[in-house]
Amino acid sequence: MRAFLLSCFIICAISGTVLAAEISPEEELVIYKFPEIKPKIFLTGGYRLIEIEGSERAAEFEYLRDSVIFAGEFRALPFPHRIHLELDFLNEKDYFWDASYAYKDLILSRWISRSIFHNLDNINLIDLGEDERFKVDRKDISKEYGIESDIDAVFMRFKAPDFPVHIYVDGRLYTKSGQRQQRFLGGSGFFNDLTRVAEKREVDHETRDIKVGVNTHMGPVEIDLSHSEKRFDAGGDRILHDFYAAGGGRAAGVYPHNAIPDFEGSESTLKLHTSYTGKIVASLTLSRQSKENESSGAEADYFLGSTDLTWMPMPKLTFFFKYRHRETDVENPDTVTITDLINQANSFTYNVRQSISSKKDSLSGNLRYRLFKGITLNAEISHINTDRENADEWNLPETTVRDVVALAINARVLKNVNIKSKYTHEEIDEPAYNVESDTRDKGTLSVSWKPLPFLFANMIAELSQGRRDDIQYTINDQQAIIDSGKRTEGKLLGMIGINISENIALDTSYAYVTNRTKQPLIYGSNSEPQFITDDDVLNKEKIQTVSTNVNYRPATRLDLSAGGTYTESTSDFFPGAQAATEPVSISEFSELKIRQTDLRFSGRYSFADGWDFSLKYLYSKFDDAIDRLFKPADDGEAHIILLGLTKRWQ
Repeated sequence: MRAFLLSCFIICAISGTVLAAEISPEEELVIYKFPEIKPKIFLTGGYRLIEIEGSERAAEFEYLRDSVIFAGEFRALPFPHRIHLELDFLNEKDYFWDASYAYKDLILSRWISRSIFHNLDNINLIDLGEDERFKVDRKDISKEYGIESDIDAVFMRFKAPDFPVHIYVDGRLYTKSGQRQQRFLGGSGFFNDLTRVAEKREVDHETRDIKVGVNTHMGPVEIDLSHSEKRFDAGGDRILHDFYAAGGGRAAGVYPHNAIPDFEGSESTLKLHTSYTGKIVASLTLSRQSKENESSGAEADYFLGSTDLTWMPMPKLTFFFKYRHRETDVENPDTVTITDLINQANSFTYNVRQSISSKKDSLSGNLRYRLFKGITLNAEISHINTDRENADEWNLPETTVRDVVALAINARVLKNVNIKSKYTHEEIDEPAYNVESDTRDKGTLSVSWKPLPFLFANMIAELSQGRRDDIQYTINDQQAIIDSGKRTEGKLLGMIGINISENIALDTSYAYVTNRTKQPLIYGSNSEPQFITDDDVLNKEKIQTVSTNVNYRPATRLDLSAGGTYTESTSDFFPGAQAATEPVSISEFSELKIRQTDLRFSGRYSFADGWDFSLKYLYSKFDDAIDRLFKPADDGEAHIILLGLTKRWQ
């Protein structure tokens, strides 16, 4: 023991001598000093002018008033503090605010506020003349609609000094206010004497969401525990009241309809994650949620569990395993009663079907293998099982099983050519809804090419096709199974960019999206037979977009840019049964052909002493290209000009 202590003493003495020799008294110990970074400030003031003719959809997300604009930004890094303030104000209904403050790594805070205005259409209900079964009642002729949406988000995080523990608070406030159109069936509702009604509805919604949590590093494991409370309050015209004639055992009266209920809910979540280093990485998430409809008394409880495991036995080979479990338990009252607003003695009680509760399990595995330099293979297989309770009341299958197999190859064929391809095959046993397929195949191809330093191109193509063997409909509580249907979806995206010179850059893009569905439909009938079958009904949807942008900098003080986008959207529906085409085809109410043109120009000139002058011009045209007497929306054009003067300090 004495020999051991003597050896330790000698080693420490030698080490001390070496350290003393390495750091001599003449040498100064250098301590890093953070450099002084001057604050950056800019302020912008200006004016925004807008002119619009026709439909407000030409400027769908613009508040249609001239206004003074203001913008500013402040950045300062007086260590150990970090401060950032930013404001972009277009008008009282369109602004953005971002403020953040941090002190070392102990305090981190951020406040974001955003507001935007959405112009909504006053959709014209098409009245094709007197009909003993249907009527039209427009109570909102010449009304203008729009909704202001606001979001305020506050985040604060506190860290314990010299210990990896964080406490955080994340709060969000969403509000919507304004007016929108409400369309519904009047008369006697679905009983008889149908009337299509449109009227104004006041909107004043508020959603509050706050989350409190703590996370820490416990050696090789990260832990995060959080709890959140959420509440939705429906103000404004929360419930509408209108007159309904007698029908179906209900007396005539002024009854409530289209109610927007209040909600409240909570969520508790536990997250565990191992270190990202090493050959094995694992994570676990457990969450329990609850929601309550305060108006009807319906309640829903959810349990969600997920686990992920990543294993990399060798640098070229990686395995990914995922498991997801979701339980949904929904309870609702057996009946709902409505009461006449004028005569409280009149009431009517509806029976309510029990909601569907379910359990869903998903298991998937993924393999990623680098075959050789430039080529990587990905293979995936997944199995999803869904079990439902009370499914028979909704004529839905008790169990749906979905199996998916996918294979992807990423390859660098040439030095400047990258290709990504993927094929996916799905098999669904007992799909729940008619929009789901029994089998579905999908292929994706992506190619990026840069043949020259100043030229690049990118293309993405996607094609999928699904087939449904038996389509099920329910008419008057009777289930009918008819022939098969097929759905085809396609996408094509392309982009080319060219740096023409040092001060000119050009890019152009094209997008094409198409959906085709061909399947039989069933229409209800008041006589025998109780329903009419319409075979091989085709529905087509197509969207095309072309966009071009050019940036030009002829001098160091001048920046110019211009661009344009043209979009055309069409939708066609082709029924064949006589009941669906006479006296007026129902396709008249679903046909769509819209053209949208957007042009933009901006310029900025920099003067001496940090002064900038900017000009922006936006032009938008909305065109409902269907040539018919009655249109759901009018055509429109909008011109927007923004003038700004900026001063920068840095």
